[in-house]
Amino acid sequence: MKLNDFFEKIYVISLLNAYERRDNIDKLSKKYDFNFEYIDAVDKSTINMEKLKNEKKWAYPQNDFYCTKKCSCNGLGHELNTSQVGCQLSHEIAWKDIIKNKYKNALIMEDDISFHKDFEALLDKITSKISKNWNFLYLGKLKNIESKKDIIKIKHGFSGTHMYALSIKAAEEAVKNLYPLRAAADGYLNRFLIQKKYDSAKLKNCYASVENLGFNDSIDGKTDSYIDGKT
Repeated sequence: MKLNDFFEKIYVISLLNAYERRDNIDKLSKKYDFNFEYIDAVDKSTINMEKLKNEKKWAYPQNDFYCTKKCSCNGLGHELNTSQVGCQLSHEIAWKDIIKNKYKNALIMEDDISFHKDFEALLDKITSKISKNWNFLYLGKLKNIESKKDIIKIKHGFSGTHMYALSIKAAEEAVKNLYPLRAAADGYLNRFLIQKKYDSAKLKNCYASVENLGFNDSIDGKTDSYIDGKT
């Protein structure tokens, strides 16, 4: 099975001037025969944290308008930097496009992605075993899962946003619950979309591939990281 056979839309988040990364993505798409659309990532240099604070779009530390002891921060507020916000807002662009175009589901990747050597065989296994009413699916994460299964149902998310898929319902919940900003993109998906506590959307039917189909090459040191601000 090809990626476009299972996912109605595929996005790759990438800074507009990340020429080398985009060249690598283009080569990857030809090798694995998938069509995709670039989401031009939000450049961290364009983000005004003070403006977000004043507009109450960020649940900043010691804020008095949102956070209480019932929040994941225990009422302390949420530390965020421009790199984290830029990444989060970039993913929001993709979620909104899913909703706008009424795609039933979509795969979202970041431009530092590389694929497992047995990618196609693993994809066949995952797509044949996942529930038809799935809402969220991790295909790449920064933590290994020990299981004899190929895919597991999850009650929490994982670090990493380099390769995941979501339904239109999940995209709608992700957009609706995003503000005020309270976490980096992966933390948001975990604590405020998937988990069943805090002020989460408590999304149902969430899954993760046990084997990582995609790898974050910035973490592995194979590429420099731009979106998350590691350089």
